[in-house]
Amino acid sequence: MRNMIVTVTLNPAIDMNLTVPDWWFDDTNRAVSVRKDAGGKGINVSRVVAEMGGATRALCLLGGHSGREFNDLLRAKAIELKSVRIEGETRLNVVITNQAQQKQIKVNQQGPRIKQAEFRRFERLLSRELPEAAFVAFCGSLPPGLPHDTYLRLVERARRRNVRAVLDADGEVLKQGILGKPFLLKPNRFELERLMGRKLTSEGALIDAARQLLARGVEVVVVSDAGRPCIAVKNQEVWIGFPPKVKVLSTVGSGDSLIAGLVMKFVEGKPLREALRYGIALGTAAATTPDTQLCFRKDVPPIYKRVRVEKG
Repeated sequence: MRNMIVTVTLNPAIDMNLTVPDWWFDDTNRAVSVRKDAGGKGINVSRVVAEMGGATRALCLLGGHSGREFNDLLRAKAIELKSVRIEGETRLNVVITNQAQQKQIKVNQQGPRIKQAEFRRFERLLSRELPEAAFVAFCGSLPPGLPHDTYLRLVERARRRNVRAVLDADGEVLKQGILGKPFLLKPNRFELERLMGRKLTSEGALIDAARQLLARGVEVVVVSDAGRPCIAVKNQEVWIGFPPKVKVLSTVGSGDSLIAGLVMKFVEGKPLREALRYGIALGTAAATTPDTQLCFRKDVPPIYKRVRVEKG
């Protein structure tokens, strides 16, 4: 049985976190700590799968000096990486954490422009990896130069090879990607509201919106909501997952960790209820770590015991 979880990150980034005691505008702010990680939503999924002992391979586009640094950062975590070289420079995303106020400022670069020839090389790379994949997760924003239907075409490519696809995107890219009928869709509440074109202020409204996506050919929809109950819908199943209360140090990567947990359990053949509970445990564990760190395996069991899942 195939158990490889392949992740696709078309707009990867080096995530740099600067921690300051407080911040002052129009004055010098000095960082008391600096941390760099290889990031991007798909990369985060691979990092968590690897941390939890799963099989994963990360695919991405890398370029320039920062691309080489990105490669070194990820390989230092013993994560298998396969990339296509591009002419542009891999982006740098900056998070500034204010210790006094417990707040963060996040600044993301747009990313390098991708040429058609570069993307065609990536498509060939993906095709070579699909025979070993149980799942392929398409996550995050698209860099300049790639059309809105990029994920649609990649999801369809995976489906033709009988590989279940996961999609985590936003806006028009998400709207187009759904047409490819991915197995799993994981929007947060705000992304789902933008997709549906209306506010979703109740549990019932979220469930109804998820069911509308199932009617379009998606098999599983999981809606996260920043520490509030998480909703999972599949066929006639509806589950509501309640994350335990924890001290949140950073929300970076919590949604990606949720995806990692869901997919790992689906690979094992576990039911949706169990997958949701495990995913929430990983997402919650990630929120307890500072900066751009994600979850640690040792922290998951006590959190998992406190996750509650009920029928919706």
